Amino acid sequence: MNTATLYSISTEISSISNILLALSYQLDNDGDTLNERALREAIYGVTEHLDRIGNDIRVMDNSYDLVQRGGAVA
Repeated sequence: MNTATLYSISTEISSISNILLALSYQLDNDGDTLNERALREAIYGVTEHLDRIGNDIRVMDNSYDLVQRGGAVA
């Protein structure tokens, strides 16, 4: 299993930010726009990517030592 690092997650989030910025250009009337299907697929891709990042963060959090968090060890 490929373990995510904070750096890799931060670069993925930056990439998603750029994708969302590009999609926001679809709201302008100054050029070509995506058809509805392509726009829906792009948004779906972003949501899937964010879900995967969320899962990576949960895995990282679950592997974090509870003692370091100040929690009790069972």
